[in-house]
Order: sequence, then structure tokens, then C-alpha cells
Amino acid sequence: MTTAIPEDFEEWMAFIAAHLGTRTSHDLEPGGSVYLTGGDPPLVVVRLTRNIITVWEYAAAWNDADALVPAPIRIGAIAWRRLPPPAARSAIAALIDAARESRLSTFAVCRFCARRIAPEWLHEDDVCQDCATEHLGVVYGGRRR
Repeated sequence: MTTAIPEDFEEWMAFIAAHLGTRTSHDLEPGGSVYLTGGDPPLVVVRLTRNIITVWEYAAAWNDADALVPAPIRIGAIAWRRLPPPAARSAIAALIDAARESRLSTFAVCRFCARRIAPEWLHEDDVCQDCATEHLGVVYGGRRR
């Protein structure tokens, strides 16, 4: 038996996707909640359930097996059904903006290629992994970007 998605749920998905930007992916969970991720590289993660919207700043770290493991940082949550729609939309937009700004503040410019790089792809504070391989001779244990 499939439960129909309420109309306001679909409206929220569209609203969130619009605020996350053009590079947005989404994953539907078995319980009916939806995770939306915006940015390339990822910047913001939002979970929409039937009652709560939670916003995280995307973060990730390398584990001992050379796998990138997401470790998002919770920015806040709103019980969207308990607020008037304009107030809920304003609060969610502010949380998404705050998460995006916080994530972007962690990026650094590589001294070799001059690209802004997410922290999980840095070898040093000012050298990306690609340039560390090319210019510093660093070899990563099977890790591919």
C-alpha cells in the first residue's frame, strides 16, 4: 500500500529545491521522508518529513579506509505544520542560507590551481589533493576524486 504524498509536502519539496539551487539531488527514504542536497560539491542537506524540516551544513571526512564519509552539521529544524506558511518558508530559507554561507566559509583557494576547494579535498590548508599529487608528489591510497 502506497501512501499519497500530501500536496503541501510536494510544495515544500519544490520550495526547498529552488532555494538549494540548480544542482540539487534528492533521495526518498522508506519512511516517506526526503533528503535534498544542494551544490556541487555539496553545500546544504535538507530533510523533509511530514512534520519537520531539518537543515544541515554539508561536511565530510576521510575514514581509515580512504572513503569519504558524510558528517553533516545540524543548523536547525522547523516544525513546519505548526507555523503559518509564510513564517515557515522564511525560517527555512534563512536556515538554508546560513548553512550555505557557513559551508562556503570553509573552502580554501589552492595556491597552485587557484580554485576554491572544499575542505575534504584539501591536502594542506592551501593545496588541493589534485595539486598535491601533481606538484608535491603525494600518492593517495586508492582515493580517487
